[in-house]
Amino acid sequence: MKISQLAKKFNLPTNTIRYYMSIGLLVPSSKTKQYDFSERDVKDLALILKLKNFLFSINQIQQILSLSRISNFEDKGDVKDYIKLLEEQKDFLLQQKNNITETIKNIEQEIKDSANIANKPDNISGVHLNFLEYLYCPHCNKPLDLDDASIQKQQVISGKLNCSCGYSANIKNGVVITKGRNISNYDYPDLDRGFYKGMTPSTVSLFQKAYNWMAENLNSINLENKIIMETHINAYFFLYTNFSLFDKDALYIVIDKYPEIISLYKEKIENLNPDLKILYIADSTLHYPIKKGCVDIYLDFFSINEYSIFNKANLLDRLKPYFHKDTRLIGTYMYFEPNSKSLKQLSHEYPENWENNMQKAYFMDYLPKANYRILADEDVGFTLESGSNIAFTFHVHGEKLGFYCYYCNNDI
Repeated sequence: MKISQLAKKFNLPTNTIRYYMSIGLLVPSSKTKQYDFSERDVKDLALILKLKNFLFSINQIQQILSLSRISNFEDKGDVKDYIKLLEEQKDFLLQQKNNITETIKNIEQEIKDSANIANKPDNISGVHLNFLEYLYCPHCNKPLDLDDASIQKQQVISGKLNCSCGYSANIKNGVVITKGRNISNYDYPDLDRGFYKGMTPSTVSLFQKAYNWMAENLNSINLENKIIMETHINAYFFLYTNFSLFDKDALYIVIDKYPEIISLYKEKIENLNPDLKILYIADSTLHYPIKKGCVDIYLDFFSINEYSIFNKANLLDRLKPYFHKDTRLIGTYMYFEPNSKSLKQLSHEYPENWENNMQKAYFMDYLPKANYRILADEDVGFTLESGSNIAFTFHVHGEKLGFYCYYCNNDI
């Protein structure tokens, strides 16, 4: 019998038979590079397929074939060995059956739990009434008037904010949206969260070290009744990944230049339902509709870096009007070594990048000169390979990408 005939007899691809030959399960005779399959080979293949249906491994099948070839199962001892193997396989499959049954139950429970989350009522949040006393005209620094408001559960879902000077902003779906749209042509809203993907393990570890450092210093502050602000969350967002650190009696202001990013995170946070009072603002101008000098704590998770990629300035200079004496700043600053290829590549990819951006020496010198007194700081580490992450396309691998963490206050 030729290989094609044998394959047809058992309804198998010829490649399967060649594979069995390559691992020694089938050993046909060969003449002039042609294989002849005997009745013995036909019997072996039938046994192989039967044992395969019994879910035996290749090694077990080889062991059983050896017993068959040696005695043709005429020897009682070999038959007993075969029966023992069959009983062991039966016990193994029964255990697998029990495990699979238990796993199916666990999957069914996970489906129910996930369905409960997916089908739970929407937890729509708005501008909590506690924030109204902090909504101010960025030009006059006077309280804004609220008109045409829709209020649910002490939260403004929609409405209009107006000032006698002519300034106005809208509240839509619980988000304060200003008319500022001064956005770079090199920037875009990362709605797919690609900035979080493709990082190397060393980079992920570095992020966690920065999280831990900021969390430790944040925990040293009594957050009760404090106003905590984080801006420029399009790239990275510290508050979102660290809800357990925050006090439900504090007020949180979250700002980004893209309404889409604000809406995306607002929905995610509503699903998590962290029981925090959060004011969401979409504004690209940095002339925010909030009271000057009201921010107690500012969180910077690469916000300064992101701002300077698209603006030739330091973000803290622009935010200072919203700080008061002793406002605390806790952040992480990304940097490269001076004169590195990565810095040159950064400016090549982003022509608006500020020449002082991502330079640790400049930033450490800037803080005291700008009257920010350093209370604690630490270089938490660096990575040489950031991965295929779209946020670090300018990082020339092999060069040091470092994270500098700082905790300071506005000492004016």
